Amino acid sequence: MRAGERLRIEVIDTTRDRGAAGMRVDVFTLGAHARKLCSGVVNADGVVDAPVLATAAIAAGEFEVVFYVGDYFRGRVAPEKEPPFLDTVPFRFTIAGTQPYPTPTSAMSARARTCASAWRW
Repeated sequence: MRAGERLRIEVIDTTRDRGAAGMRVDVFTLGAHARKLCSGVVNADGVVDAPVLATAAIAAGEFEVVFYVGDYFRGRVAPEKEPPFLDTVPFRFTIAGTQPYPTPTSAMSARARTCASAWRW
């Protein structure tokens, strides 16, 4: 990555066609020195407000972001009698070099159409 770049997490709730405001995310580094790097909450624009990872924290390696999809949808749609189909959703990716990495992913909810998550550098 180049100086000044950071990891940007953007989450769009496509059932409402807007940012998934209030969804929590955690970012971990994996491997021999696995640890939680940071946590964040998605704002009304669908973006985690603060830079999630500064350039210094982004080194080659494997990472995981955990999206708390079940918590987000609880109370936003009709109550379910069963646990949500998707609750805590991990997304793993590897950074190997200095180029930008777009890493889109999406998650389906059993009680709502789609919650799409996109990573942008």
